Amino acid sequence: MPANNFFKSLILFFSLITVNHSYSQFDGRFGVGISGNNYVTDANFLLSKSKLGFGVSLIGTTVFSDHFELFVEMNYSRNNMSFIGRESELSNPEELNFHLDKFNIPIILNYTYLNTKDLALGIEMGPTISILNNFVLNDDEKSNYLLDPYYIRTEWMEFDSQNEKISLNVFGTVGLSAEYNQFLVNLRYNLSITDPYRKVPFYSPYFTPSGKDSYFALSLTYMFEEKYKAI
Repeated sequence: MPANNFFKSLILFFSLITVNHSYSQFDGRFGVGISGNNYVTDANFLLSKSKLGFGVSLIGTTVFSDHFELFVEMNYSRNNMSFIGRESELSNPEELNFHLDKFNIPIILNYTYLNTKDLALGIEMGPTISILNNFVLNDDEKSNYLLDPYYIRTEWMEFDSQNEKISLNVFGTVGLSAEYNQFLVNLRYNLSITDPYRKVPFYSPYFTPSGKDSYFALSLTYMFEEKYKAI
C-alpha cells in the first residue's frame, strides 16, 4: 500500500539523518513540535473560507556554524476549511466543512542574525514537499451536495481517492524564528509552487481547474539540545 511505503520512507529518512550525524563533520539536533495553521484554498472553481488547523512534527537539524542551521522536518497537519455548496442547484447555499490531511517535509535553512547564550533570532527559507491532497467532507450525510459556483460534486474533492494516486506538491516557505532555552518558535508562510489542482478527477467545458494554496503556520518546538552546545 502507498501509505505503508510512505511510513517506511519516513523511518528510513530519519535513520539516514542519524547515521549522518554520527559520521559527519557537522553537528546537529533533534526536536518535537506542535503547530497551528490557517490554510487558504485559492482555486478558480470554489468559494472557500479558511479555518484553524493543527500539526505535529519531528525535526532533525545539521548545525553548520553559529549562524546557519539546516532543518529537515517530518510533520503531519490537519487543515480545515469550508466551501459554499448546496443540496441541489435550486437549494439555498450553505457552508460545508472539509478537512485536508497532509504529510509535509520542510527542508529549511535558518540564518541566525542574533545568537546569545540563551536567545537566538533567525530568518528562514526553503522548500516544503507536501504529500496527499484529499479534501474530505466532515458531514457524510451531505456527500451528495454540490459546490458553488460550478456545482462540483463534493466527492470529487477527494482527489487522491478518486485518482487512486498520492499527490505530491511543493511549497515555498519563508519565516522567522526565535529560540530560548531549547524552546523554538517559528512563524512561517507557505505558498504553493506547483498547482494543487492540476490533476482534479473531473472535467468541465467552462473552466480549466487551477489554483494556488497558501497557509501560515505558528509552531512551538522543543529541541533536545541547545544550539550553542551542538556546534
